[in-house]
Amino acid sequence: EEINHNDLNCSIFPNPAQNSINISFTLDNSAKTTLSVYDMLGRVVKSIDFGTLSMGFNAKEIDVKDLKPSGYIYVLQANDHSVTGKFIIYK
Repeated sequence: EEINHNDLNCSIFPNPAQNSINISFTLDNSAKTTLSVYDMLGRVVKSIDFGTLSMGFNAKEIDVKDLKPSGYIYVLQANDHSVTGKFIIYK
């Protein structure tokens, strides 16, 4: 899934995923960046603080082995920009 929103140009793969997901995005400026993952009931099931990341292309691998098979919503927050998307976990 690729989303161009607020200049983050975010993509997540593979989707569906089993053990890990890769998220890549582009920052216009260095930014404090976090990723929050929510289950379908709106509960936060994973929260990752990447700290301050450099301007330009960034990519992170996220371990999702602890998530149950289901659909999830993610919110990538970089300073005052955010992007929301979804992914599926299967086992």
